Amino acid sequence: MLREDSTDAVESVERADVESTWVRSVYLYVMCALSIVLVAAGAITTVVASASAISPSLGHRDVLDRAGIGIAHVAEDVINIVRGQNAEDTAAIRDYCEEFYSEDVDGCISDNSLSGQLDPIVKGVEAVRTELEDQIRNSAIARIIRGLAFVITGLLLWRIHARRTDLFRDGVLRPKPAAATDPV
Repeated sequence: MLREDSTDAVESVERADVESTWVRSVYLYVMCALSIVLVAAGAITTVVASASAISPSLGHRDVLDRAGIGIAHVAEDVINIVRGQNAEDTAAIRDYCEEFYSEDVDGCISDNSLSGQLDPIVKGVEAVRTELEDQIRNSAIARIIRGLAFVITGLLLWRIHARRTDLFRDGVLRPKPAAATDPV
């Protein structure tokens, strides 16, 4: 009776060893695959975020950024069109002011032309664009840091788990065995 119990215990331990070896092997390979995915995702994120940090016009975070930058571009174009028309109209405004307001011609021109009224608008549009570009650049820097963290985490996972697998034990690129030479 004692012999049968000890044999059953040995068989159960061996079965548990086989099951845990299989589970461990699958775990190690899954962690190696996860580390490769983390390194790839981190590298891609870092490259894309670097481009956004260098040129914020490439890195819109969301629809509001796209709308804000687009509106700033349109507003600048409209201001340039109005300034062009204002330059053409300045001669007519000057003639009018010289005829009817001879004592304060410069004051009349500034009151009737848009040049003085456009400056605050131009400054506001520039402030909006600058703020959006700063936010996009800051967001890109945060994504660079996140991408580098993914790469480092992936490399650490690889270093810990890959050397415990049969496939990657000797490294990814195994050294070629030395060719056997026959002494003649």
